[in-house]
Amino acid sequence: MEEKKNFKDDTFLSRWLNGQLSEEEKTAFESSEDFLQYQQIIRMTDELEAPPYDLQKAYGALKNKRSVVKEMKQKRSWLSYAAVAAGVLVVLTAFWYFRPAPDEQFITQTGEQESIQLPDDSKVQLNAASQFSFNPKTWKRNKKVELDGEAFFSVTKGQKFVVQTSNGQVSVLGTEFNVWNRGSLMEVTCYDGVVEISRNDKDLTLNKGISAHWQNGDWQTDTLSSIPATASWTQGTVHFKATPLSRVLQELKHHYSIKITLVGNPQRSYTGGFPIDDLEAALVNISEPMELSYQILNGNEVIFREQ
Repeated sequence: MEEKKNFKDDTFLSRWLNGQLSEEEKTAFESSEDFLQYQQIIRMTDELEAPPYDLQKAYGALKNKRSVVKEMKQKRSWLSYAAVAAGVLVVLTAFWYFRPAPDEQFITQTGEQESIQLPDDSKVQLNAASQFSFNPKTWKRNKKVELDGEAFFSVTKGQKFVVQTSNGQVSVLGTEFNVWNRGSLMEVTCYDGVVEISRNDKDLTLNKGISAHWQNGDWQTDTLSSIPATASWTQGTVHFKATPLSRVLQELKHHYSIKITLVGNPQRSYTGGFPIDDLEAALVNISEPMELSYQILNGNEVIFREQ
């Protein structure tokens, strides 16, 4: 019986297709039933035609696909940026609404005065060379003002009203009073109602017609001989009672643009006053009771000398 050839080993078909069979192998294979089957398979394979491949069209499709992907990425990026922008807008809006409102500030120069009306109709007359501020946004719940210099207050009755200075504070519920605060010195005079003053945990209540100034670590009080309707400086004249000459001359500088030199004792006590709109009269009112001579140089420098 003839031995059946194995034409299906791993290398046989490959060698046949590549023409690498020996004559003996080729003859044996072509006379076998397997040969006819494999020939038919080859013919059918040859008849199969690969679809035409359009390189340009394929490139266009790829480019279009990339464009769609890019557009989707850009859209997602735009939405991300829009979300971030919306978040930032919300934060900025919240900050703008809840931000601390800036204080309203008023500053007077030498020889200037200014009238100020507060949100509760309280009135403030700000003297020369002074600074005043308050916060309008918090006013309804916290009626507090800050002062450096001098001001006369006519406070509407109602919620507690506080004047804060570098040397202490004044608290009222509706009254008229004057606050003088310069350097380390402070003086408060009550013209109507009741005033509470505080400095270094030392509190004092002032009734109408009482004045108090800080001296030697405590409040010193004085009673007015008469009670005018308002502080004298608001009417054009500055008055002093047993006040050091140095402070008197300092106040003179606040109302007139002059330089002052004193040849003498600055601690001498002065009682009297001077107008704030007439320099010559002011110099006379100060020099005569203090037995001083004065000289004006270059139009804006005054030298006082003890006689």
